[in-house]
Amino acid sequence: MTKSRTRGSVRLGALLVAVCSTGLLAACLATPPTTPTDPSIPVASDSAPPVFSNLDDPPSTPGPSTPPVPTDAPGSVGLGDTVTMHTSHGSTWEVTVTGVIDDDDMAVISYGNDIPEGERSVTIELRIENVGAIESHPYYDMMLGYQPENGPMFDQNSGPSYGDYSNDLGYVSSIAPGQTFTGHMSVYVPVNSPEGNAVISPDGRKTFYVWE
Repeated sequence: MTKSRTRGSVRLGALLVAVCSTGLLAACLATPPTTPTDPSIPVASDSAPPVFSNLDDPPSTPGPSTPPVPTDAPGSVGLGDTVTMHTSHGSTWEVTVTGVIDDDDMAVISYGNDIPEGERSVTIELRIENVGAIESHPYYDMMLGYQPENGPMFDQNSGPSYGDYSNDLGYVSSIAPGQTFTGHMSVYVPVNSPEGNAVISPDGRKTFYVWE
């Protein structure tokens, strides 16, 4: 004796046929071709804010009190030289200043920044690797700046952020052990200041590394 199909099964079969037919019809209809547009160049209104808007805040996680790797004595080195420095916040960084661009106004202006009257921009090109034991950020742990000859230092608190948000140190989040940042940071100095040197202090301006 065989069972007869229920009416519900007939309705389900008809529904499946209708769905399949509709899908087949949609697949047969050609999609109008489109031409992709070029990406827009970022302007000031599109710029994301820097990761750290208040650079005076201390790091949230203090590190160990001793350097996990040998560090270099403070002093003067040449552009392109690499030094390893341990900061007073417990982090350890391998830092290379690869170049200094004095009067970098055109590049800064091209990203929507206005140069303050009576000042010029100086860009410091950097490679920084976290060779320590804690995750932190160079902006918190060190004074990074530019010192015109026989003049005061101008640090990361004074200057523009510009670039594609991956090569400006102000837009980069904290750097974990083993990670490397390659890019730049910029400062403003008085327009009539002489040329100078990139300067980094790992301990609140007690000692200095100078790239001449």
